[in-house]
Amino acid sequence: MTLILEMTITIILLFTGNKIGEYFNDSLYELFLQNGEHVKIKTTISNAYNCPNYCGIDHYHNVVIKNKLSKDKYVVNYKKINNSIVINGQEVKTVYEIKIDNKKNKKKEINKMHIKTENFIKKINI
Repeated sequence: MTLILEMTITIILLFTGNKIGEYFNDSLYELFLQNGEHVKIKTTISNAYNCPNYCGIDHYHNVVIKNKLSKDKYVVNYKKINNSIVINGQEVKTVYEIKIDNKKNKKKEINKMHIKTENFIKKINI
């Protein structure tokens, strides 16, 4: 009986730990803009740091979600007038959520999933 109880508690802790890890992980997105460019961004729960606009590194740029526009940092804004998202002054046309699965054979599998603008707004709590 004790063995079954220990196994059950271990399984519950394992699943709970995975869900907590998923919640606190960074969220990765790829945004396609109206002007034809695309931007890779990363949102965090703390929403404390954002990359400067001149960041030339090919990576997922940290962004901050704010109501004000910023000329020198990566900032995501929401325009209620036409229900659109703006990053660095450019309107966002399409949003893809990126999930990276680390495989056991050390290959990373990248899954891209198209999400609606409304769902993106809800997800990042604008």
